[in-house]
Amino acid sequence: MADTPRDDVVELPALPGLGRLYARSLAGLAGLAGRSGDTLPERTLVVSDVVVDRRHVADYTAVCGFGLADAVPPTYPHLLAFPLAVQLMAARDFPFALPGLVHVAQHVHQRTSIRVGDRLELRVRARHLRPHRRGRQFDVLVEIERDGEPVWNASSTYLRRGSTGTDGPGGTDGPGDTDGPGRTEGATSTDGPAPADTTSEPGPADGTPPPTAVWRLEGGLGRRYAAVSGDRNPIHLHPLTARLGGFSRPIAHGMWTAARCVAAVAERPAGPVRLDVDFRQPVLLPATVALHTTRTDDGWRFTLRDRSGRRRHLTGSLALPSGASA
Repeated sequence: MADTPRDDVVELPALPGLGRLYARSLAGLAGLAGRSGDTLPERTLVVSDVVVDRRHVADYTAVCGFGLADAVPPTYPHLLAFPLAVQLMAARDFPFALPGLVHVAQHVHQRTSIRVGDRLELRVRARHLRPHRRGRQFDVLVEIERDGEPVWNASSTYLRRGSTGTDGPGGTDGPGDTDGPGRTEGATSTDGPAPADTTSEPGPADGTPPPTAVWRLEGGLGRRYAAVSGDRNPIHLHPLTARLGGFSRPIAHGMWTAARCVAAVAERPAGPVRLDVDFRQPVLLPATVALHTTRTDDGWRFTLRDRSGRRRHLTGSLALPSGASA
C-alpha cells in the first residue's frame, strides 16, 4: 500500500490502549474543545504483526450475533484498527477535539476473508476534510495487509458540527443528515449518531414489509460490547455518564448495531464483502428495535428502526458477490 510522498509514516510497537486515549482526551477537553483547522495531519499510523486472537473473535461473535467460524466477521477488523484511529484523532495537531466527533457512515471492502491466527499489518490515516451543511466531515481510512497483500480496507466518515459548515450549495449532503429535526451534537461521541430530540418523524411509507426481526436490547448492552471492543466511551456505559454527552440514557455503539444487522442477514459471511452503512438516530438503551431487510441481486439492503417504525437508526447494504459463507 503506497503512501503519498508527504505522508509521515509512524510505526508503533503495539496497538495503543483506548482507555488511556479517552482519559487523555477528556482531561484536555477544556483547552482543546474549541480548536479547529483547515488541514488533517499527513500521517499514517502503522502497527505490524497484529495476531487475530481466537478467544477475542469468539467473544465478538457472541455479543454481535455472528456464528462461530475461522473467518472473522467483516465488521471485526474495524474493532482491531479502532485504537489507531482514536490515537490519530486524539493527537494535538488534529484539527478537531476527539469529544464531539460523530461517526456517521462506514464503508467496508473485504477482498478476502481474514481468519483466526492471521498476522496482519494495520495502517490508519485521515483524509478528505470537506464542508458539510452541518459542519465539517472527514474520513478515517484503514488498510489491512496479510503477507504483504491487501485483504481489507474501510472508510469511517466523521462529522464535526459547527459554524464551519456551508449553508449554501457548497455544503455537501449525505452522511450526517438525519430523518427529522432537532438533532444535536453529542459532546463525547465517536461512534454512532448524535442525540436527537423527541420530535416524531414520519413513519415508513405504505407498503413497508413487516420487520424481519425484532430485538429487545438491554440497558447493559453498551457495557457488554465495551468489554469486548475496549471502546468504553462514557456515552455507552451508564445513564449518568451518558448525560455528559447530552443523552438521557446510554446509547448502543454504532458499530454494534451495524454488526448485529449484518449477522442477521449473513451469519457467517466470508470471502469478498462490501458493506455500506449510514448511521441515523441513536439507539437509547434499553430499547426495542426492528430490522427490515430486502434481498438484492448480490446481497441485502437493511434498515434498523425503532419499535414504532417511525425513526430510523441506520440504513445499509451488504454485498456478497461470491455468495460464500464460512
